[in-house]
Amino acid sequence: MKNYVLKYNKPAEYSENGWQNEVLPIGNGMLGMCVFGGVSEEHLQFNEKTLWTGGPSKSRKDYIGGNVENSYEYLEKIREALRRGDKKAVLKFKDKLVGVKDGYGAYQNFGEIVLKFPHGVFSDYERQLDIT
Repeated sequence: MKNYVLKYNKPAEYSENGWQNEVLPIGNGMLGMCVFGGVSEEHLQFNEKTLWTGGPSKSRKDYIGGNVENSYEYLEKIREALRRGDKKAVLKFKDKLVGVKDGYGAYQNFGEIVLKFPHGVFSDYERQLDIT
């Protein structure tokens, strides 16, 4: 079995884009957190899967989150088309699985916890996340 370990020898850069490449993400599919790994100041950004800017509103009374009633019926049609090698049919039916995407909105940051530690000098820094 391969080991999948993310290792860093410095904290994640706390900047607008630093989190994208360097934070250690943890979560369970419902709740998530990005751990920056700071020593004197740690930032923990957390979220919850249902927090979005879009969704139902007075202007979109028929909003159903992109869900399509009976979309499962098209799944079997897609499988049959794949077995036949009928790419045109696959492309035609795939759009029937998901409804209108307008109104989804954007995923939102639920909050951020900042922990401050009045420590002195540190050395041999390492942080890691084993996702094996």
